Amino acid sequence: MAIESTIEKLRKTLISSYQFVGTVASVNTAEGTIVITTPEGGSMKVKGAGGAGYNAGDKVIIKDGLIISKAPIASYYSFDV
Repeated sequence: MAIESTIEKLRKTLISSYQFVGTVASVNTAEGTIVITTPEGGSMKVKGAGGAGYNAGDKVIIKDGLIISKAPIASYYSFDV
C-alpha cells in the first residue's frame, strides 16, 4: 500500500499540468480549434469554446491544451535614465 502511494505521488509530480500564455494565430470554427503561437515561436492546436470570441492576435491562457480565458492586457514601458 505504501509503495503504491509513493508511486502515485511521483507520477503526479512528474506528469503535472502546464499553463502558459500564447497568441492566437488562427481560428477554425468548423473544427472548434485554434492555432496558438508560443512565446518561443512554436505553434500548437488547442480547443477553446469552438473558437467563439477569439481573434487572431489575442493573448490567451492555455492550461492542459485548452484555452481557459483571454490573458489580461498589461502595458509595458521601457526607458533609459
